[in-house]
Amino acid sequence: MQRLLRWADWDVDGVCDDLRAYVTGQLGEPDGVLIADETGFLKKGTRSAGVQRQYSGTAGRADSGRTTARSACSWPMRRRVSMR
Repeated sequence: MQRLLRWADWDVDGVCDDLRAYVTGQLGEPDGVLIADETGFLKKGTRSAGVQRQYSGTAGRADSGRTTARSACSWPMRRRVSMR
């Protein structure tokens, strides 16, 4: 999987367009809202992938940690679907 993600020649915009079409076709509603959130958390040690020194709002300073982005779809008075 790592080799595929790193070395394969693929159209990033095309993949995003396909994913957007699929999600809106399966889950979309006129009154729906997309919620995006960037979250950071501190990590210590040398064995965690993706850890680097960067600013973390959680710590209020630059420190070793990871940053993740999460998204969710929400509809009034119905349901929420989290996409990580």
